[in-house]
Amino acid sequence: MSSDSKDPLIGNNYKVDLPSQINEPNEAGLSQIIGNLVLSVRYVWAETKKSKRNFLVGCTTIFLVVFALSVLQTAVEVAPILFLKLAEDSVGEYDLVMIPGKSTQSNSFFLNTTEIREKLQDEPNTNGVVPRWIFLSDALNAEQRNQNGSTIILMIDSEKEKKIGLGREWKHDTLKGASAHVSSALLHQIGVEPNNGEKITLYVNLLSLINAVSSSELSEAEILESQLSTYLIEMFRNGDSSRKESEINSLLMMLLQETVPFYGNTFGELLSENGITITDVNNIRLSSSIINSLKQILSFEFDVEVIDEITAPHGKYPAGLGNVVMLDTDVFFDIKPTILENIKQFDLNYLIELFFPDLGIAGKLIVPAIEEYLGLDFDKMTENITNIIEDANIDEYALMCISMYTDRFTAFIKTKTEIDFAVIDWTDKIMEKLGLNYAIEFEIPLISAMRLIYFLRLFLDQILMMVELFLISLGVFLIYSLMLADVEGKVYECGMLRALGMEQYALIELLVVQSFMFSIPGIVIGLICAFFAFLPVRNFISGFSLIPIAWRLTPKAVLLAVSVGTFIPLVSLIGPIQKSLSQALRDALDLYHSNQNDTKVIFKKLENLGLSSMQTSLSILAVSFGFIVYYLVPYSFIFFHWALFFNIFVGILLGMVFGLALLALTLHPFTQGMFVNLIMLGSDRRKLKRLVEKNLIGHARRNSKTAILFTTCVAFILFAGTVFTLQGHNIVAQAKVGIGADLVIQSFSMHSPLDHEPMRDYLDKEKEKENANVLDYTFSTFPLDSMEHIRWTDIANLADFSDKSSLIIGVEENFLNVTFDQYASVTESSSKVQYRKTNTGNNDIIRSLYEFPTNASDIKVPDLVNSGKKYGFVGNIDYKTNK
Repeated sequence: MSSDSKDPLIGNNYKVDLPSQINEPNEAGLSQIIGNLVLSVRYVWAETKKSKRNFLVGCTTIFLVVFALSVLQTAVEVAPILFLKLAEDSVGEYDLVMIPGKSTQSNSFFLNTTEIREKLQDEPNTNGVVPRWIFLSDALNAEQRNQNGSTIILMIDSEKEKKIGLGREWKHDTLKGASAHVSSALLHQIGVEPNNGEKITLYVNLLSLINAVSSSELSEAEILESQLSTYLIEMFRNGDSSRKESEINSLLMMLLQETVPFYGNTFGELLSENGITITDVNNIRLSSSIINSLKQILSFEFDVEVIDEITAPHGKYPAGLGNVVMLDTDVFFDIKPTILENIKQFDLNYLIELFFPDLGIAGKLIVPAIEEYLGLDFDKMTENITNIIEDANIDEYALMCISMYTDRFTAFIKTKTEIDFAVIDWTDKIMEKLGLNYAIEFEIPLISAMRLIYFLRLFLDQILMMVELFLISLGVFLIYSLMLADVEGKVYECGMLRALGMEQYALIELLVVQSFMFSIPGIVIGLICAFFAFLPVRNFISGFSLIPIAWRLTPKAVLLAVSVGTFIPLVSLIGPIQKSLSQALRDALDLYHSNQNDTKVIFKKLENLGLSSMQTSLSILAVSFGFIVYYLVPYSFIFFHWALFFNIFVGILLGMVFGLALLALTLHPFTQGMFVNLIMLGSDRRKLKRLVEKNLIGHARRNSKTAILFTTCVAFILFAGTVFTLQGHNIVAQAKVGIGADLVIQSFSMHSPLDHEPMRDYLDKEKEKENANVLDYTFSTFPLDSMEHIRWTDIANLADFSDKSSLIIGVEENFLNVTFDQYASVTESSSKVQYRKTNTGNNDIIRSLYEFPTNASDIKVPDLVNSGKKYGFVGNIDYKTNK
């Protein structure tokens, strides 16, 4: 059957084909549901063709939400790759660094890479193990040796590192033989051009190498004395591993009491006269002259040809290494003859001639006497060492080993907890393969660097989540308004359908079909456009990080977009369905009925009244806030779930923004009236003012929805822009607080303080240059509790009441002019002192310590920096640059 109707106000004819059985009520079955569904589809399709505006608005809304959500969610999941790349640029692509450790079985300075590789070949998460050697050196221009500079020698196995993907952005050629890639700054300093056949001379001090690999805070003298003790123990043990240290000490004491041939005095007296003190094998002291002589013996130099200049590490090594000379392991075979020559010279006869030049012929008899007394052959021992080096596999004497995680690009972009679990499980399995007593230690520099930028990643995730929530809320509200307006405009049609026999559930089906008419095209078009929009984002991230990224949208992003695109219309239907079904049939068929003129009287029995919806909502809201404040927030702090804390924080901020937007709507009627009065000024418009006001009253509900939408959008845009700007400044401020100055050079060991005198000379010369990069510099000491016999430092009053643990550091008078003094927090200062100003206009409280205040002669401060220089613990230097 069919029904024709005509709207007398608009004049449009409507023809709706209805199933013939619609007026024949029967038991609802599958056929009836399908029939109603077909009816709904045909009805909605006819309405869409007739009124395209609503369809386009709804479809566009779903499209925008699905498009933005899918692109944003995919970007959120892929963005951690950028943080991984930043961490790699900072510390290198070092997933796991293995260094020699201490155990009951071994105390070696080296790692056997071949053995480690064989043991880990079946470990599924280990993508190979490669050796590395790193030590200090001096680089000299081979033609003009007066042009030189300090550098780091980094010796690698290029082929093996390429196989495991270490340094994927490294574009330089593989090195062969005595060739090197050198940092561009070092080449400029020593005046050498790359790719021009020019050579540099590398001067290597093996003592610094031992110092580097020992991972200790011992001085060079202490390292030499320790190694000499070890050598003496092995020499006196003479292959007998069961000989105890007490027996060795007894033998040593007996030897020291023996008389030196043709000398007349004992070995102990001879050593003491020449700066060597021995009380037992673990208590040997060497004079500075002997130490300098040993350092010369333990040094050698060789030439390499410069191939390429290194402008950036590109993940091959940490950026903080500075000047680097990169060599391949092939160079070892070229410098091996030089090392062997030094070792052949390093025998007892040579050392005795060097240390005891006044012995004369007696020196020639010391070695045979010791050999006879101990039953040793020192020449044979030297020959054995030489044979070991000649036959050595350099991989078995690595200073460090680097291992890569197999699925690193997937594992290292997950959450912090998941990354930690993966690394813990990985290192546990490696230790099980190597053995629990294996002399090795692990470092995870890449993961440690990612932890430093973890909060930046969290911040960006929260910002994107805020945008996603806002888009979802905006989409729900817009579709809701559209559907509600559509239902309100078709109250007569809905009433006519109900009068013709359409049941309520069939009307609900019709509205659901209408909502899907919006969502399905919007979802499909949105996903297609999102796919093409993500391609340039994907290309940028992949090109920047050199990490392969899939071309498709991530499954999670697609699922979220489809769910939200389907969810928005369904949620938006709740209000319209209630509206369409709550109308009485008589009111629905009244063409001249207006909701604005309704007067409703509702009678309810007290027993049916129940709870107030407003009170219930406020109660649930208050309980929810209490649970969040007293349970979730403390939980996130106690267990360091920062993501949960930031989610709560973002939710509160978004709630505040939305609440303020709703409060602003109270001003909407007054603002609307003000604009009406301004626009209707003039005698020709004043007559229409009443008509305009009635029109606004008739559309008050729709206008209020539009006002909410507009106010919320503007508030969120201002809020998001402010947050982005604030966090941008906050990131810069946090970096400045963490660093302290434009450039900081720091010593981490009290035993190796900065050599500040030559540094001062160099920096003073730099300051005098025209357009100098160095504006000023300053030194500071180590904390006072870093010195021996000082366990802690406290500050308290004269009665030692309310003492607080504090770091006491000596600084120079220009300290605040060099550092970022705007971040110096001064809680209290003396009113008697007339402070000078820093370069930024703040009170220079440090300089006041060095000057006698005019009105405060009773204030006295010791010169901590001078005392620091006296005791040799100047540890830090800060630079202020002109750029």
